[in-house]
Amino acid sequence: MAAEAVCQILRLNDDCLDEIFDRLQDLPTEVSFARTCQRLRHISLAKWRTSRAYEQLDLDKWRELLPNYEDLVYFLTQMRPHIREMCVSSCLCALLKDLDEMHIAELPLVASFYYDPEDVDCYPSNRSIRKLAQLLPGLRKLRLTTPIDGRYLSHFQHLQELHLYEDQHKAYELQQEHLDEVCHKLHDLRVLDIRTYDMISKLQLGNCVQSLRKLSVLKLNLATLKPILPAILELPSLRQLVVLLDNEWHYTTDGQPG
Repeated sequence: MAAEAVCQILRLNDDCLDEIFDRLQDLPTEVSFARTCQRLRHISLAKWRTSRAYEQLDLDKWRELLPNYEDLVYFLTQMRPHIREMCVSSCLCALLKDLDEMHIAELPLVASFYYDPEDVDCYPSNRSIRKLAQLLPGLRKLRLTTPIDGRYLSHFQHLQELHLYEDQHKAYELQQEHLDEVCHKLHDLRVLDIRTYDMISKLQLGNCVQSLRKLSVLKLNLATLKPILPAILELPSLRQLVVLLDNEWHYTTDGQPG
């Protein structure tokens, strides 16, 4: 009976099938609809791809929407080539392990990744950063709110924005050698935020200035800026300079609090 019903449905044109899809009650029902046959999968995927609700991969949220593990893996596998953003609030190592178990080795269109774990002590390991760079080969924007020493950040070869600031205490800041690697190897870098909230930064950019000629936005601590201020102001593409002073005030190049 079920097979006969499917055969009857498939006599309808795509417009009618679109209308049927729009009347499905939830994502699990849509997944069941998609798994029926190749034609219904194409109908479903076209709908999912154009929905802003699924542009961003939040695996914890998707688990709530799809409590059945097989449905979750199927949906993620179908959407893998189309996801453009990722937001992670759980531990990065756990996320990467989950994706590995689902045989998701690469998310080619993800351009933005935001890591803000609920567990403030869940620092990403260097191994996790290296695996993340392999998972997201086309990443353009990376924001990390946890401490990180910076090893393997230079593996994000197409990165244009690197945001490492968070207005809370961090146990440590970038290591100088890895900051140098970022500056010298990431040739598309346009935005760099290396501010440290509640300490005088020990980072130096003296060896990096000539590699930052494409930079349009630079955010850093006063201690880092002082020795190289004239060279920074001569950067040809720089449009915004944000400085974190010892008293935690921010100023931009127009003299206004930022």
